[in-house]
Amino acid sequence: MRKCISSTAVFILFLMSGVKLYAAEKILLTTQIWPPYQVYHDHLLEGTAVTVVKNILEKMDVPYEIKVYPWERAQVMVQAGAAQGFFLASKNSKRDAYATFSEAIFPQKWNWYLLRNNPLNPNDESFKENACILVRFGSNMQHWLHANHYKAVGSFKNTDALIKALLAKRCDAMLANELAINNYLQKESLPPEIFKIYPNMNKPLGVYWSNKYLAENPEFLERFNRFVKQYKAAEDF
Repeated sequence: MRKCISSTAVFILFLMSGVKLYAAEKILLTTQIWPPYQVYHDHLLEGTAVTVVKNILEKMDVPYEIKVYPWERAQVMVQAGAAQGFFLASKNSKRDAYATFSEAIFPQKWNWYLLRNNPLNPNDESFKENACILVRFGSNMQHWLHANHYKAVGSFKNTDALIKALLAKRCDAMLANELAINNYLQKESLPPEIFKIYPNMNKPLGVYWSNKYLAENPEFLERFNRFVKQYKAAEDF
């Protein structure tokens, strides 16, 4: 009887130990600086996306760390297994090969931006052949432009550099996130009327989670998505 109790106690301690080890496992999320979604304020990482992702992971009781990298590197780290997820991102086939897109957290509008005196129109068939397009490096917009055979220049690491290049007439147009552009214009006290704006498409934003991590934690994504849906329903995080 004593031997049975002792064995049972050891088994329970083993289970408890396993739970603690799992609970203590910290995940690494990579991101980029992309106002207003991810910003530095007084040396702290903040922004609308950072707030939501942090709150969801805390509600899930999942230890985490968020690190900022150049956007292309942030994605490659997940592909290489050095991180478990990256955000904010929209869906594409390249990312789908090694990670899974979460429930969408924010809407996103892609727009074409041209200077007022530029006669080109993105809706014309000749635009793809003739226009030079500015785009952020490592972005889904860059992936889409290349996949659809536009003449894209994607060496820009942030929205500020992208807009300044267009204002300097380095190309005919830029493809960019509407909220990010509006945020820059407001910060610089510039009117939207400096551009001709044409809608491109809607591409919702979420978190990409490593397929390897999800295979090892099969219930994680369902729980994360459930909290995302709660956030979108209540918007009180």
